[in-house]
Amino acid sequence: MDRPCAVFELLSNASLRVGELCALRVGDVSLSERKGKVIVRRGKGNKYREVPVNIETRKALAAYLSTRPGADPDEPLLVGQRGAMTPSGVWRALQGYARAAGVAVSPHVANSHLNLSHFSR
Repeated sequence: MDRPCAVFELLSNASLRVGELCALRVGDVSLSERKGKVIVRRGKGNKYREVPVNIETRKALAAYLSTRPGADPDEPLLVGQRGAMTPSGVWRALQGYARAAGVAVSPHVANSHLNLSHFSR
């Protein structure tokens, strides 16, 4: 459950777009006990930005990264059995968890900054 928690926390609490989320590399995550950030290298309008992350997101990212010891900083952050996660893979996972929680969700609803953090618990 570590990867889904990290995905949902980044989408909801850091307000990342799905494409930005899928483009993250391990080295784009900087975490400490008191602060953290993710670096979006090519966001909307091809812009660079640093996004601060709250404690829940830091905990979820730390738990997920602990499942990937020794990961190279240039590797994709989110990987599955077949490699890097894609936007369609993220949406399929999101819809599966939403269905299990009895909630309807669509890309439009999620992009409207719906707080998805309760799915990750």
